[in-house]
Amino acid sequence: MSAIVALSVLVSSFWLTFLMIPPIISFSFKKGLLDAPGASELKAHKAPVPYLGGIGIFLGFFIPAAFIRFVLRGPGELSVIFICSLSLAVLGALDDHKNIRPKIRLLGQLAIACATVLFLIKAGKHFPFGYPGILMMIFFIIATINSVNLLDGLDGLAGGAMSISLAGFSIIFFLKGDPAFMLLALALLGATCGFLPYNFNPAKVFMGDNGSIFLGYLISVFAIRASSGSPVLFFITLALIGLPVVDTSTAVIRRFLKRKPLMKGDRDHLYDRLMGTGLSVKKTVLICYGIQIFLVSCSLLGLRGLRLI
Repeated sequence: MSAIVALSVLVSSFWLTFLMIPPIISFSFKKGLLDAPGASELKAHKAPVPYLGGIGIFLGFFIPAAFIRFVLRGPGELSVIFICSLSLAVLGALDDHKNIRPKIRLLGQLAIACATVLFLIKAGKHFPFGYPGILMMIFFIIATINSVNLLDGLDGLAGGAMSISLAGFSIIFFLKGDPAFMLLALALLGATCGFLPYNFNPAKVFMGDNGSIFLGYLISVFAIRASSGSPVLFFITLALIGLPVVDTSTAVIRRFLKRKPLMKGDRDHLYDRLMGTGLSVKKTVLICYGIQIFLVSCSLLGLRGLRLI
């Protein structure tokens, strides 16, 4: 795979998203598609902020990704991944606008996770441990979708942390000789980086659920692809996702021990605790970036040291 093609995909996705966000912001203000401050105790911003940034990320990703699939003749499963990503982006946009009930949102995610895993099986993908392994992958996709969504609690946090993960996945796919998915990861990396200048504190736009759940879905697909059916490789690859895995796992344990609803949000995440020490939003996000870089680096070094990639 030519380095020029890889660089072109990365740069084009960056500029597509970067140039799309201002019109999306303008459109959002005209139509009143804004995240109002004080609408819930979980919202820390003090002025209305557009929540359709995820659409810019999706379009910036989708156009280069379509080039990878149809011009460079990428594998057929890319078409299913695109359809599932679009479905989740639409589901997230509806949730942003209408505040869909958690059970309905979860059912939609379950349907898309099942469709993804069933298609991968049809395409010849092998999951270890038989049916329990298949169920585990469905659960993993849903868990990753929601963990990235939960991480999207501070300006620039989810987009920046997932950009670091995507850089790690790009390296893995390069080392594994998987050019189509390397380009796909680079396309999403360019799109998230193109979004960050508008989302870093103080944010001019949020990615919203329309961005976070489709982003989490693609991260889960990359993890499954990178693990190649190896349980050892899969668990080490989890560190590539990094902060969402750690933060969500501790949140679930915390809520279970306190007998609180697992699906109800709170302000007791890792980033909330850091801000509770008196740190600013920017410093908290930068510390989280540092943690994410450490986790992704450990995963890459572990995979390389064990000669799994």
